Amino acid sequence: MFFLTAMIRVLKLDEEIFREIQERNLALRYTTINFVAIALIYSLTSIFLNPQLFEELSTIELFLVQGLIIGAGIFVVFIIHFGAALLVWAFTRALGAHKPLSLVYTNTGVALIPLWVAMPGLAAVQAGIAGAALFVFTILASAYVALTFFVATKSASGLSYLKMALVTLGLAIYLVSFLYLWMVQ
Repeated sequence: MFFLTAMIRVLKLDEEIFREIQERNLALRYTTINFVAIALIYSLTSIFLNPQLFEELSTIELFLVQGLIIGAGIFVVFIIHFGAALLVWAFTRALGAHKPLSLVYTNTGVALIPLWVAMPGLAAVQAGIAGAALFVFTILASAYVALTFFVATKSASGLSYLKMALVTLGLAIYLVSFLYLWMVQ
């Protein structure tokens, strides 16, 4: 039951919950639950929204392909989160935080709970479903994910709000630069 109450407190942007989760040695467990849930939600939504990809497959092929998509989804969530946590850790260390990577990794993994809501919107946008409401929903949900990520990182690093704002600015510049390079290619 603590998982649900802890996740509600994460959604309420309660910075203290991250320390409590660490003290109870539940951070890695909650991070894993979030990874699996996010991957399942995203993968199943993508499968549901793209039935044309599976029209000519036999039952066994369909089962195998969908299983691979779900398995790859878990791996991709793990890799993307690890990369993001590593970047955040490097930026926070540059501004004076000397906490272990594992603390940033698990705190930010726990903070991914809003992605449970954001992933169906992202999958729908990627499937080519258009609409202003869907776009606004996905942007707002993603912004809330960024906000919980900020609170988790602040809790893990112990940095002030000013230094965290600088970390966020640096990360935003870094990510926008990579997105630009990716889109221009």
